[in-house]
Amino acid sequence: MFKQINNATAQPVVWSTYTAEVLWADPHIARQMMAYHLNPDINAASRSFDFIFDHISDV
Repeated sequence: MFKQINNATAQPVVWSTYTAEVLWADPHIARQMMAYHLNPDINAASRSFDFIFDHISDV
């Protein structure tokens, strides 16, 4: 039973390795990540100015 539960809750191979160090250490990938992260037109990692303004206006 333990083996079945362990297998059912194991991380998929794609997520079993930590890769953030590689992402930020490679100059090309790091530039792309930073540009995407700081892009105010994409509500992904960062938020648009409208989103920020709307939320701080409510405070």
